[in-house]
Amino acid sequence: MTREVTKYTESEKYRAVTTYIMLGTLTETSKQCGIPYETLKSWKTQAWWPRMLAQIRGEENAKISARYRNIVLKTQEKLLERVEHGDVVLSKDGSEQVLPIRGRDLAVIAGIATQQMERLDSERVQEDTLSITERLTKIADELVKMNGKKKEPITIDVEMVENA
Repeated sequence: MTREVTKYTESEKYRAVTTYIMLGTLTETSKQCGIPYETLKSWKTQAWWPRMLAQIRGEENAKISARYRNIVLKTQEKLLERVEHGDVVLSKDGSEQVLPIRGRDLAVIAGIATQQMERLDSERVQEDTLSITERLTKIADELVKMNGKKKEPITIDVEMVENA
């Protein structure tokens, strides 16, 4: 008895991995894609499976991140509009009325915005520090090449002090 070998296209493999991500089991993936369970089990042990899995998850995460970024930007626009012009509320007679935002709400908005601004500034400083370290390492490497001698690296501990 000979076993028939079936060739699957890249798009069928891609669909199988995508389905596996959504459903979480090879059994369900097999049913949905029409690919034998044993084939999927074998694929899962091959080098391309985790690479494709990571690629698909990365693509999905990028899409989700873009959606959240859009939500945040639109929310920030609306929030700024309300901070500047006030909230629209309905009065007892059903007419719309614009009222300034309450102090407590402004304090919460300001606190959250300040925390986010400080976090972003901190990340920027870390990126700048890393960039400086990388540049200094490259310069050191070039100097070593020019000198022709390799020296042991020297570690210098530095403490950052803010000006008061």
